[in-house]
Formats: sequence, C-alpha cells, structure tokens
Amino acid sequence: MAERYGHLATVFRPSPRLYGAGPPAAVTLPLETTFSRRGGCTTVVALGAVSTAFALALAGDDDDDDQSDQIASSVAGLAQMTRCGASRAELAELTLDVRSPHAVVEWIVATAPSPLPSARSLLPNRDPGVVQPLVRPGPPPDPGPVADRVLRLETRLAREELTSVERRVGTADASGAGRLLIELTPGCHRMTVFGAPATAPSDDDYHDIDAELAWGSGGVASVDRTESPDASLIACTAERELGILAFAGAGKGGAVIVVHAQTGLPESVPARWGVARARLARTLLERRIPGPTGPAVYESLGVAGITVLPLELTPGQCYLAAASSLQGDVKLLALNAFAYGPATQAHVDDTDQAAVVTFCAGAASRGRLEVEVHGSSPIWLAAVWPAGQRRLGEETP
Repeated sequence: MAERYGHLATVFRPSPRLYGAGPPAAVTLPLETTFSRRGGCTTVVALGAVSTAFALALAGDDDDDDQSDQIASSVAGLAQMTRCGASRAELAELTLDVRSPHAVVEWIVATAPSPLPSARSLLPNRDPGVVQPLVRPGPPPDPGPVADRVLRLETRLAREELTSVERRVGTADASGAGRLLIELTPGCHRMTVFGAPATAPSDDDYHDIDAELAWGSGGVASVDRTESPDASLIACTAERELGILAFAGAGKGGAVIVVHAQTGLPESVPARWGVARARLARTLLERRIPGPTGPAVYESLGVAGITVLPLELTPGQCYLAAASSLQGDVKLLALNAFAYGPATQAHVDDTDQAAVVTFCAGAASRGRLEVEVHGSSPIWLAAVWPAGQRRLGEETP
C-alpha cells in the first residue's frame, strides 16, 4: 500500500510499535505532515493484525455537534484519518486507543495535494463493507444530589444487620485528592466515598471518584477505579488495623463524604482461622452469600498441590464449603465439591479471596472435596458447614 501511495504522495513510514491496553497513547508524526504551511492533505493509516481492535482519535469537545470525524475505529485491523489545509494541525494531537490486550501497529503517513484513495480500496481483504461511524458518548448522566444519594445508602444500610454506620468528611486538595486515617476494628468494613461539591459550585459538579484502602501495616486492602461518581470499598480484618483511605477525582478545594458501615465476622467460622477467617468473610459479603449459622462438621489444613478430602454426609442435607489461604502467596485456589449430582466448583486467583461452594448431599452419605492450590509456600484451611435441609426427591433450588 505504501508503494501505491508513493505514486501519488510523499510517504513517511514511522517505525512499527507495540502498544498495550490502557490510556490513549500519543502518536508522534513528522512535523512537516502536521505544521506545513502549504496546502494539501495528510493521510494517516494505522495497520495491525486483523484480530486487533484500536481507534485513532483527535482532541475534541464533548459538546461538539459533529464528532463523527474525530474518531476512526479500526475494522479488520485498519484505521485511517485524513486532514486537509489548516486542519492538518489537528493531527499533532492524534492518539491511539488500544482495545485489545496488545497490538503491533504499523504506520503510513502520506502528504498529497488532495485526499488519497481509501486504504481499504487498496486492501480489499480489510474492507468489511458499510460501517457506522463512532461518536463520543458525551457527558455522563447526572447522578443526582450528593445528599440524596448518601441518605438513600444510609437508609438501606439501616435495614441490614450492621454493627455501626458512621459518616466522615475528607477535604480534597487543589488536585482533588486527599487521605483519611481510619481505625478498623475486627470485622468487615464497607466504605462508600461520595464526591461533595466545592464551596462555590460550578457547572461541572460530576466527579469520577477513585479510592484505595491500604493497611497501615502494608499492602492494599481494596481498590475502586471504576468510572463512577461514587467509590465502593470492602475490607475485612481479624485484628485491629489502621486503614489509609486515599481518594482522587473530587472537586478542587471540595470534599468527599465517606459512609463507613461495619459488621462482625461470621461467628461460626473459628477465631483460630485468623486472617483466613477475614478472607472468607469478605468473599461471603461480596458474593452476598449468607454465612454459616452452626459449627463446622469438617475442617482440614493443607499445602500446595491437589488434596482430596473424603466427607461423611447426611442424606438430604445441604452444605457450605470454603477454602481460604492462611499463609503464602496464592496464584490459584480451586475448590471442587462432589456429592449427589454434578460437581460444584469455584476458584480464585487472589490471596485475599476464598473459594466458596454450596452443594446438597441428596441420597448420598459420602462425598469429597478437592482443593488445588498453586503459589509461593501456600498454607490453606478448608471447612464444611451445614446450610439447610431438603426432603429426599426434592430438587435442589
């Protein structure tokens, strides 16, 4: 294609580059292609593997009426953008947004007296037919007044079995960031961070709040970097800890409101489990699984590898089984429960998470657990608790 363009234009071939998914990357073009005072057009073509997805984008205002020519999304691994005359200067702010995990992109930059033919016309295998142009999504919807959102959350939390619910205010600096020190007693803590408007509200009161909760002793407990006006964090601890809540995205000189709700650890999980008890409690809370209400009928301790644990079951009894890391760095923790019917499976790849499954014995009086753990010197705990009964012959809900 560069050879075909070479008969009609001056062609530049920047070196291919490997890009990864993440924030848009700036694209550096030769100066003569963007700041030339002579007339003419500049065409930029990005070529990647057919299976990769990316987009070329120019700086633009979300309020612009026509944004269809500000973004060129790749189709079959090809994206093209052309600017003529004074508009060629816009290409100096060209960015590449990679939507695939990674992509190797080749570049062809051509300058000519008039627009060049579409690159797809020269590469028929890259032409999928008619494709609707992409546009910028525009500003996010208004989430509503902060006071109303905080009140709704506190009303909902009041209906749940919580030890306490309290509200705190943190001040943001000139960049919209800040920190709070929070004492965390043994139990599970749910923190929701709301961006409060500055003292002098502006037309832009929407803020994407990001937050991170770190342990004072080291390590990160929870992170929320989603595109949302509020940030939600969950952390469970078996011992008294100091938490460092860092936030960003608040209004300059504004503040955040932190609603901190606390609940106790499951009483039926032995206190001797220590950190494994807190990790199991967090998983139950995040997945909204009711905790066990009675003592465990089976417990086991294990290390790396695959471990098979035989179980004695009561026909018609349903169970909650869980495995959680106690020490070491876990890369994979898988739990399989075999009883009446197909196996029930769960796996996690985070040391701070537990694998939890529920199953029913049916007519079986025996079953087994399979625990598979990989990582650096892992030690794990597993247990089985009764979780209700059903009559023989009744289908499992």
